[in-house]
Amino acid sequence: MSRRALLLATRDQLRTGLGLPTTKPLLCEVMFDGEPPPGCGKTFYSVHRGPRDNSCRHSLDETYAANVTITMRVNEPYDRIGTDLMEKAATGMDLQADKVRSLIHMNYTLMNAANAYILSDYVAAGGAGVIYGFSEPLYFQGDGEPRIVGPDWFKADVTESTQAPIGIAQTLRFGGARRLQPNSVYYFDSFTGTDGTSLANHVMDMGTGWTQQALTGTLATLSSGRVLFNENGRLLVKGIVWTTTTDYSSGTFNVTVNFPVASNPFSAAGLVIRFQDMDNYTAILVSRALNALVILEVNAGISTVRQSTSVGTVSTGVDYTIRAVVNGISVTATVNGGSVASYGSLAVNTAGTIHGLRLDSQAVTDQCLFDNFGINQ
Repeated sequence: MSRRALLLATRDQLRTGLGLPTTKPLLCEVMFDGEPPPGCGKTFYSVHRGPRDNSCRHSLDETYAANVTITMRVNEPYDRIGTDLMEKAATGMDLQADKVRSLIHMNYTLMNAANAYILSDYVAAGGAGVIYGFSEPLYFQGDGEPRIVGPDWFKADVTESTQAPIGIAQTLRFGGARRLQPNSVYYFDSFTGTDGTSLANHVMDMGTGWTQQALTGTLATLSSGRVLFNENGRLLVKGIVWTTTTDYSSGTFNVTVNFPVASNPFSAAGLVIRFQDMDNYTAILVSRALNALVILEVNAGISTVRQSTSVGTVSTGVDYTIRAVVNGISVTATVNGGSVASYGSLAVNTAGTIHGLRLDSQAVTDQCLFDNFGINQ
């Protein structure tokens, strides 16, 4: 179930990202041996299985891998004027390999798509109750050199009257996709549902549901597979905060934020952890005003920046994935895999188990899209 889900989600991501068809003739498919099917076109992307292992310390969690082999077919090594077509194909292979790497590496959307496949298979098999999914995405681990492949690779039946196919192939390796086992706890929400649905009426993929804190009115609604926080013309001094109740005060927290409008360059958005009330909690935010990843403690209504790390210019319409590892009084956070911010003396509600999302309030036009919220212990 896990391996199949990861391979299918990887295939779907490549088809979408590369603009490949989902009907015949297929140019990207899950293939057991990594080789293309008979009669494939000039370029084919094979998604195939990598090793599964248990390399997670102090847990039974498993890590999974997926490989992508790109095959480029060249019927003749040279054209009529002696140009080396194999060398040209190798140059094209480098470009395609770069695209594949960027589409799969540390892609939380792909991870959540794999979890959706797991959940679908689980329900179809008659499962009920909690099912544990992936909590870590695939990471690029390396690639091999392009290699020449011949008729056997293309499963060609070669006779004297036919031209023997030849080409090059290259395999990219991805691994580290961590699948939680029952000794772990996982909460997540892909915010999939009908556009316009209030977050209060939305059912999380895994979790207890969402509660809007302190404010009234519909300030968070589903929008194209995400949730949109919108000030709706109101200046909300303490911002918009929605929370969900969990069983743990520490863990690994993830969310993707995107600022869809350019009208306010001073907003900030991200995670809320250990929420007590609107005057007491910790937040890990991407700040447009500071162009930074910020660890913020709110204590008795007073906000204090504990750590701020530059992330470059925070732009409109760009995804920023926040990852925060919280352990006791320490937190280490990153954005898109870099820009590390750490703080080791958290003091506010350190045993709190309510966590969630926050959009800071600086103007009546503030908006933020949130996606792929997740917590694992």
